[in-house]
Amino acid sequence: MTDISRVPSFHGEFWTSSQKEGNSLHSFTYRGCYKAQLPRFFISRLTDINDIVCDPFMGRGTTLIEASLMGRMVNGSDINPISPMIVAPRLEPPSLEKVVEKLDEMQWGVSQKKLSRWKRRNPHQWDEMEPYFHKDTFSDILMLRERCLGLPPWSSSVEAWIRMVTMAILTGHSPGFLSRYTLPPGSTAYPDAQRRINAKHRKGSEPKDVKKLIIAKSARLLATGIMPASRFPTLDASSADNLSLCESQTVKLVMTSPPFVDTIDYAKENWLRMWFAGIIDSYADLQSEKTPSIWRSGSISGWEQMMVGAMREMSRVLVPGGVAAIEVGEIRNGTETLDDRIIRLSQTVGLIPFALFVHEQNFTKTSHIWGVKNKTKGTNTNRIVLLRKPGGVALKGEDVLASVGSN
Repeated sequence: MTDISRVPSFHGEFWTSSQKEGNSLHSFTYRGCYKAQLPRFFISRLTDINDIVCDPFMGRGTTLIEASLMGRMVNGSDINPISPMIVAPRLEPPSLEKVVEKLDEMQWGVSQKKLSRWKRRNPHQWDEMEPYFHKDTFSDILMLRERCLGLPPWSSSVEAWIRMVTMAILTGHSPGFLSRYTLPPGSTAYPDAQRRINAKHRKGSEPKDVKKLIIAKSARLLATGIMPASRFPTLDASSADNLSLCESQTVKLVMTSPPFVDTIDYAKENWLRMWFAGIIDSYADLQSEKTPSIWRSGSISGWEQMMVGAMREMSRVLVPGGVAAIEVGEIRNGTETLDDRIIRLSQTVGLIPFALFVHEQNFTKTSHIWGVKNKTKGTNTNRIVLLRKPGGVALKGEDVLASVGSN
């Protein structure tokens, strides 16, 4: 077994920290995701065009979208049930004209009589929604929700695009969102917390032009979002220890970032998106068995156990000589890193750790909103462990730095 201290480490700023250099299709706010420059760095060096790239913790789909833009085949999974819904449409995006055409077909401004009937039938749901939305805005959101409920999670239809865009702009802190003022962006406070935000900021609930905002967000997403011809992406909503979507020994690169122990509760963070997608009926469902069991552990030992299962599947799907690049970072106010645990655990499933890349960068405005301060609190670096499946070319860290494959 490789001594952790003997795994070569490489420190520096390996890619730019500028968000403006990423493709516009990445513009979907989601907690715990890395910038597109991170997967691009490794995809360009460890794969060629038409190779398969897999992300078993795909989240908002950064790895898959970037890989697809680079001409790679992509497979992805995430146990969070909204993940395929927010990824699939951006892998096969429609034209803005098609989006506008579909929106024009819809019935906007549902009568207040119809909304009143819904409120009488669903008083608890309305009590949860009222702090966030003007009633006219909510009636349009409700129309969209009912229209999209029958769509498969992995659909890339125009209506699925509209579902994804609506989920992107449900709540936020600026006029481009459908909700009243709320923080943090891309997440949803629970109803009582939102009531306190409303009282503190004393901002009224004004009706929003839902159709106009969906078109505006779609235009921003599609501004530079030209995707190559369909590469038949395969997506699933399953746990990382069950990559049944991938055949054995077919994947050239696994590029992923697992949840950092107990840092983020993805069910609570995305509860309103889950409601819109029809996964739950109310915030109260988070306390019941109706809530999907999203990959999360409150202890290091539990996290390690889940990672062993995930890495065993990574080993199965990788081709001989294929690489798993696992980004972990720091936890507990920067006092503990997880890369040494990945290095140790990987060897129990037959993977060979051969390099650790430590990317250092300055934080963005959003990071500060989340309570992350550079060098003082939270995740301060990207720490990427490279693991190789036996066979093929025995790569070294220096080889990764020196080589650039088919961009």
